[in-house]
Amino acid sequence: RIKSNPEKVHPENNIDCPLGELNLVDIVDKKQKIYRKAIPKKGTINPLIVLSVIVDQANKNKVGSEIKINSILTDKNNAGKIFNLDVISLTEILYELQKMEYIKVNRTAGLDVIKLNKEMTFEEIVETYYTSLAE
Repeated sequence: RIKSNPEKVHPENNIDCPLGELNLVDIVDKKQKIYRKAIPKKGTINPLIVLSVIVDQANKNKVGSEIKINSILTDKNNAGKIFNLDVISLTEILYELQKMEYIKVNRTAGLDVIKLNKEMTFEEIVETYYTSLAE
């Protein structure tokens, strides 16, 4: 949407997509209408949104629950697939969540897991995200 002509953007036009605004879809060829998935730029996706997807897909929200980083990256409907993250982008987001004290990243001896520090549901995480927007 942003990369095409902004003056021609109308809500009724179904071709325009919010995925373009999030930089998840990029225009390869305007004339032939060829698009490609793009890895989002750093800071585009809020870490709390990624955490909500992780908790929802893992069906684990207990403190100390372990979730494999590879599962987060490659499982269907998990954060890596939904947001088209590569391992570097996902790792950056996970370390941001660790700074926020929601998770603990453990990458020793090939374990590559995260542990939840707080017991939160998908809905609670999304509510926290929207509350943070109002601040």
